[in-house]
Amino acid sequence: MSNKALAEEASSVLSEVRGFTVEAIEKIGVGGLETIILDLGLVGGARSVVVVLPPRTQLNLKNSRRALAAGLEALEAGGREAKFAIIIYSRGGRVTMPAYLYLGLAGSRLGGEIVIVNGPPGEVREVLRALKAFGRVYVREDRVYPAKIL
Repeated sequence: MSNKALAEEASSVLSEVRGFTVEAIEKIGVGGLETIILDLGLVGGARSVVVVLPPRTQLNLKNSRRALAAGLEALEAGGREAKFAIIIYSRGGRVTMPAYLYLGLAGSRLGGEIVIVNGPPGEVREVLRALKAFGRVYVREDRVYPAKIL
């Protein structure tokens, strides 16, 4: 995946999160996985970042650890709050069962929200709206995000 394609993907997400303050945009490479981080500051009382991955990234255990590390690095750089939310975004991406379980355990142990979004960029906006409204991420009963778990 070229840097240009990753930048275009981040730009698509950025256009969808208008209305939220983007405090910083940073490119972070973690162990060979290139990411662009959108730091949104506080959303619903949670320090929030979006980890943008190239489209169709398979989040296996290794890549999920790298994506989480990039998100945590961005949180630490801005002074990590007690409450945080990391949204890992890869349009058309897939998640392996070990990665899904790892990210769930990591979120539980770290006391934060870790959300995987693999649909269109508008789904990132929906997650942020829920976070802003409720202080945590709730999936509406009428909307189930298609988590493509392998």
